Amino acid sequence: MRDELVISLNIPRNLAAPTELAKVLQLLESEPLATPTHASLDERKRLPYNRDEATAAGAGRALSLWRSRKPKYTDGVLTAANVTHNALGISYQKGLSTVDQSEIFATWTRLVDALKPEFGLIHPVFVGVPEAKHYNPGYQVGFKAIRDNGFDSFHARNWFGPDLVGVIGRQRLLSLPRTSPLSWGGVQLDLLEDPWEAEVGPLLARQTELKEIFKSWGLLGDHSVVGRPRPGPNWTPRTWGIP
Repeated sequence: MRDELVISLNIPRNLAAPTELAKVLQLLESEPLATPTHASLDERKRLPYNRDEATAAGAGRALSLWRSRKPKYTDGVLTAANVTHNALGISYQKGLSTVDQSEIFATWTRLVDALKPEFGLIHPVFVGVPEAKHYNPGYQVGFKAIRDNGFDSFHARNWFGPDLVGVIGRQRLLSLPRTSPLSWGGVQLDLLEDPWEAEVGPLLARQTELKEIFKSWGLLGDHSVVGRPRPGPNWTPRTWGIP
């Protein structure tokens, strides 16, 4: 069964400036299913969400975000460091209906058009099925490891920004099934049609196929040893500044 739905975005913005952080928070507010209800610098202390207060507190640091209304999310983190790329991660709780998940996919696809991440993903996490131990782990590899070593895995929905599209090759990437170009220069790739409905077995099968393709291109890093990844033979480390 699906246990949670993870969203992770590598946002190419320096969010230490309060005006930039406020813009990102305002974008979250523009989507009813993404709007936080609580925010805090302390992950153990939920405070009612207020954009001005969150901006003043979070600029240059990292905000913990929560949503207590359905669909709920926990463990939200938005970094706002003085670097070129910051990260947004959110985990929607288990018990989501198919309709909920479809709407969440649509919500974050619209937000991606505004945030233009360099890499992003939506990843359903499964429990209670044998294939889960092979399918689930990839979303836990951080952006620094990907930046320095290459891709680790692929997810129900993936977004590649212009820098990564250039690394992979636009035409090569768009030759893969279920890819579509985006107006801002990125590319979206789904493992399967209607990924919010897909079960872990078919997702894992396509994930495995895609990893073999990227391995043949030399763009898949070896992330199997924690803390000691090895770069893909054709991977050039990116210049993203990441907190």
